[in-house]
Amino acid sequence: MANENTTSTLADSLPVIRQSARIVTELSGTMTSPDVVEVIQLEENQGLSWNEISLAKITAQPIGETTCLDNPKRFCDTLLQVTPTLIGIQTVITDRVRMRVSSNVAAQWGQLTGNAINRKMNQDGHTVLDGATTSLGGGACAALDAGELVAAAVRIDASCDAPVLPGRHAVLHPYAIHDIWSEIVQIGLASSTGAKGVTASITQLNGSSLADNAFTQGQSAVGTVGGVSIHKDSLISTSGSAAKGGVFSHCGVLLVRGRSPRIFAERKNSFGGGADVLFHYEEFAFGERAAGNRLFEIHSDATAPAG
Repeated sequence: MANENTTSTLADSLPVIRQSARIVTELSGTMTSPDVVEVIQLEENQGLSWNEISLAKITAQPIGETTCLDNPKRFCDTLLQVTPTLIGIQTVITDRVRMRVSSNVAAQWGQLTGNAINRKMNQDGHTVLDGATTSLGGGACAALDAGELVAAAVRIDASCDAPVLPGRHAVLHPYAIHDIWSEIVQIGLASSTGAKGVTASITQLNGSSLADNAFTQGQSAVGTVGGVSIHKDSLISTSGSAAKGGVFSHCGVLLVRGRSPRIFAERKNSFGGGADVLFHYEEFAFGERAAGNRLFEIHSDATAPAG
């Protein structure tokens, strides 16, 4: 028989789909980026969970020459356990469909699969932000302002119970970032005729005043406010006219990954005249260190801007 469609004659199509999906999965989203959260890879033969011990601080006491020091301090430990869980996607591509679509379309199938995995991971990261012990911001109908981000960062810095490494991040809905952008633009306009002082120095974008750059680079550019790096995340869900993001230290939120992304293909000749079944798996979980000290929820207005 001539001109039949088999897995051999279509061998180039399946690798395109699989490789595309893997590439998209391994590109970092906001909450999966090692620049934003601490990413930990579980090694093989190390159990199902990441187990981390933290020790509480102890205090010293003054003593004199006649003091008999007989007041031992007890070490107190706390276990943080994060157990990655599986997510997956199954797709079925029949030979008939594959025969009739272009390779460019086939490549998009893989990207859709990878995007779905990445989206789920980021949404789980947003759940951690939503579950923070303390919420800042005015909630629905209250525009977010830069001071609330700085307040969260200062509270992280002021935490004596949990030493914090450098790195402060704000993951926010684009509408919330627009409110900050609008506020800073007004600050820039108000101070544009005078010398640049503290106001200009705390709002930075790529090394220069955010107010100076707002019109030329816009709110899509990543900037800093009071030392807090701003990250735009359109995957943050809105409820009514409100959205919940977060401000946290880099070491405050961790992403524990289990096995590396896996993609398998299975041939089903009995289905639809022949088909390839693709399975795409990811294993991960998010955790929070020092709950209440290194992560603050930011609850603010998320109304679509009119201008």
